Amino acid sequence: MIPPLNHYSVAQIVHAFGSGRWALLIIAVVFSVVFFVIGAAVNEASVRQRDNIGIGSDGRRRLAQDA
Repeated sequence: MIPPLNHYSVAQIVHAFGSGRWALLIIAVVFSVVFFVIGAAVNEASVRQRDNIGIGSDGRRRLAQDA
């Protein structure tokens, strides 16, 4: 899903470095960090859930002695 507030182009964000518009740069960095953290948390949760139900990284169910 594309967030609704990302209507700034890459050129505008790069231009913000030299134009004194630090607010745009800060917003871009905050959104990047927030979405990275959310993605990492979702990935970690799915890995833990997969481990809890005994499915290996190859998608096959593990036996108790393989754990």
